[in-house]
Amino acid sequence: MRVASATASGGGVRRVAVRRTGGGVRAARRCRSTSERVEVARLEEEVEEEERRQSPALASLRVREVTESQHASELVACAALRVRCFYAYPGAADGSVLFGAAEEAAKGRWLGARRRSEEARMLKMRRLGMHVTCLAASVDLATLKGSSEDALAAGLAEDAAATGAASFAEGAGSARFVDERAGRLCEVLGTLDIHRGERLPGEVLEGNHPRKPPEEAEETLQTARDSYRAAFKTHGTLAGDPNLGRAYIFNVCVSPRARRMGVGSRLLQAAHEKATEMGVRTIYVHVEVDNTGAQALYRQEGYIYEKEEPPDATIKLGRPRRYLMAKHLVAPQGLAAQASNAAICKKEASVVLTAGGP
Repeated sequence: MRVASATASGGGVRRVAVRRTGGGVRAARRCRSTSERVEVARLEEEVEEEERRQSPALASLRVREVTESQHASELVACAALRVRCFYAYPGAADGSVLFGAAEEAAKGRWLGARRRSEEARMLKMRRLGMHVTCLAASVDLATLKGSSEDALAAGLAEDAAATGAASFAEGAGSARFVDERAGRLCEVLGTLDIHRGERLPGEVLEGNHPRKPPEEAEETLQTARDSYRAAFKTHGTLAGDPNLGRAYIFNVCVSPRARRMGVGSRLLQAAHEKATEMGVRTIYVHVEVDNTGAQALYRQEGYIYEKEEPPDATIKLGRPRRYLMAKHLVAPQGLAAQASNAAICKKEASVVLTAGGP
């Protein structure tokens, strides 16, 4: 158990403790002021970052781009993992209470429908003018070795058994697939998508870099809002220019069994390499304001805060408010010049001091 603490003054001394337990980060929030709440959030993030650094990495993890033509079964497994991470089975559609085999069959049908919807998303994204690359992190189940990986293998087997015979037979709830070349049973532990374009359809926040020349900057915030309303419903080019040098990471998910094992970091690093190959200069990710764990991971991989949605976004958009974080794969011209000037000034100052100047 990892414990961090802070003592706040002003209006009395109140101790704030943040500790890691089996159920996750828990903060004893005996706080009265905004500054104390900020301190608790900071301590929580420090605990998250330290535990992520100390987490065992999966030596057998493989990260690669998956395509419809070459990795069809792996794409299906990615779709199944997204369903597992992003959705919860709501029960029978008609509200009836089911038990046993009837419940398993209903859940299998629901999982299958959600998975097929996820599989069909590529066509929907193309209609929006999106240019999407999918990355998957997977393991060969026969090669999991070592104490931490043995535990992972046992957990994955337990999940497969709990999926239920009906849904597992259809592949609806399972993120497992048979590798086309090796013919071995594998499982997708994490996946993400990279979209190359000016904006991410479905999101209000649009990145600032690289910037378009003023005479070409015709898009407005209203266009971005329209893209949120129209996302996955209309044809068009809401995604904007794919050659601007801007990209977005989205649909980031890691199997609950494989979290804190470096899967997210490996996926992001592979995404940065792929984006660089595609000529991307700045890559972005949208993250919920309250998701401090994800924010800590992105900061660890070099992302910085750029902007956030207004306070009333939750009410207007019907979902949690988000930050936009950026990582400059190639420093923007203005920032590069600033960094260069800062380095020159530092060097000149060093020369002056060495020479005995003021």
